[in-house]
Parts: sequence; C-alpha cells; structure tokens
Amino acid sequence: PVVSPVLFTGGGRGHFSSPARQLPHRSTGWSRLARTSAASGHGWPMARHAEPAPLLARRRDLREEGVTDRALARAVTAGTLLHPRRNAYLPMGVPVDTVDAVSIGGLLTCTSELRRAGVFVMERADLDVHLPEHASRVPGISRPVRRHWGRLVRRPHPCATSVEPLDAVACAVRCQSPRAAIASIDSA
Repeated sequence: PVVSPVLFTGGGRGHFSSPARQLPHRSTGWSRLARTSAASGHGWPMARHAEPAPLLARRRDLREEGVTDRALARAVTAGTLLHPRRNAYLPMGVPVDTVDAVSIGGLLTCTSELRRAGVFVMERADLDVHLPEHASRVPGISRPVRRHWGRLVRRPHPCATSVEPLDAVACAVRCQSPRAAIASIDSA
C-alpha cells in the first residue's frame, strides 16, 4: 500500500488519517486512534485559531493497518513522512519544534507548546521538552533545550507530540516572570 497520511484535525487534537483506498481501514490502529483522540478532547480550547498538535504514528499501529516496512521506507525517502526517532513517524509539514521534541523522546511543553498554539509568551530561544520521569540518557540536538521532568496533571494521548493545554500553561507560569505568566494566561 502507498503511505500518504494527511494531518486530520478533529476533536481538539490532530492525528493521522489515511484515505480508505490507500490504507486498509479496520477497527484497530488509526480508526481506534481517531475515536480515542476525538473522545479525549478535554481541556479548554487554547487560542481559538490554533492548529491542534499532531499525533505521531507508531510503527506498530501502521503495521496493524497493513503498511509494510518497505512502504514506510519509501515514504520517508520520498519526503512524505518524517522519521524523527525509532518507531515514530510524523507527517511532513509538522513544526520543527515538534519534530525536535519527538526526536529526543519527549513532548512539546511550556512556552514552546503555547507559542505553537498561538498563545502569547515572552520570546525564548530554548525548546521546552517534557521528558518521561525514567528518561536518563536523552540524545542531544543542535539547539538549546530546557528539559522538564515534572509530573503532569493530565496524561496525554500515547501518540501525543505535546502535553495537554492545562499542563503547558501550568509549566509556562512557573518558567516565566509573573507579568509574562499573566499575559500568557490571558492569551490562552
């Protein structure tokens, strides 16, 4: 099968969706992902004009849908899919901050996630990435990264590329000056 996922935005979160003629459509994998992400659209809408964060595609989910390793390799080579880390795929056109966060095994958070969502934050060059508590060896990237390991209030979707809006705002309040934090809360 040809792998040509497109970014589908529904239910407050983004995810991959593939036309039925390109990938087999079963009750597992992407169709389950679509139902789960649509149902998990809890939280308040940040910056009404914001694009929802994309979900990454896990290799095992794609394999369940009938996509072969060869088709994945062709899609990555052709530039229709990004392969930021082992067993993780993103659609082309995903923001660089998101790709960098996924490539080191984390989720976009704090001011980086708020900026992606169109919320006001003070300019910072650092990329804010939330990492799992058990992450000990984190690969480096060619830009400054501020790592966050704190416990999240809301557990994100297993294929999420960013934390939930509540967690992003809470983190940004702790990382910014009081005036900037109030401006971010007002903008959210």
